[in-house]
Amino acid sequence: MSTVEDLEDQLDEDFAWRRAEMHSLLSQVRASTPGPAQRCLCRAGVALLYAHWEGYTKLALARYLKFVSRRKLQASELSPNFLARAVEHSMRRGTGKTETEVAIERIKWIIENEKCRPHIPNNEEIDTKSNLNSEVCKDLFISLGLDFSPLATKVNLIDYELLRSRNKIAHGEYVAIDNKDYIALHDDVLEIMDTVRRLVSTAASQKLYRR
Repeated sequence: MSTVEDLEDQLDEDFAWRRAEMHSLLSQVRASTPGPAQRCLCRAGVALLYAHWEGYTKLALARYLKFVSRRKLQASELSPNFLARAVEHSMRRGTGKTETEVAIERIKWIIENEKCRPHIPNNEEIDTKSNLNSEVCKDLFISLGLDFSPLATKVNLIDYELLRSRNKIAHGEYVAIDNKDYIALHDDVLEIMDTVRRLVSTAASQKLYRR
C-alpha cells in the first residue's frame, strides 16, 4: 500500500462486496410479503447490517493505520495522534514505574527522538470491542486523527437503531422490525459506512497524519 490510490482501491473493493451483499438481502426483503417470513428476514438483516458496519469500519481504520505507518515519517513530522501511538509503543517496555516517572519518560522520548523515524505499530488489531458504539468509534477516530463530526449526528442511529437492536436479536430477544424500518436502516448504515470511507480517503489524500 504505497500510494493513496492503493489505499482507496482497497477501501472501495471492500465497500463494494459489502454493499452488494446488503443490497441482495434488501431485494429479498422488498420482494417478500408481510408476515413471519418477512419479519425473520428483517431481523436477520439487522445483524448483517451491524456486521458490515463494524467490519468495514475496522478494516478501513486498520488500512489507514498501515498506510501511515509505511510513510516512515520523523517524530517531528507526525500529527499528535500518531506521535502518541509511537510514544506509547516505546513506553511498553518498562514496568513497575510510577505515573510520574512514565510521564517524564514520555516527554524525554519526544525531546530526544524528534528526528528519529519511530515505529508505529500497524499489526495490532483495531479494537472495536465487538460493540462498535458511537463512543468507541469516536475514540478510534481521535486516536487516528480522523474527524468524527460527520458521524456525530448519527449517534442515535449507531447506538440504538443499529447496535441495541442487533444485541437484542443476537441474544434471542424479540425485536419487531418491519420492512419499512429495515429499508430505512439499510440506507442509513450504507451512508455511515460510506462516510467512514470518505473520511479515511480524505485524511490520506490531505496528509492529515502530518503535523
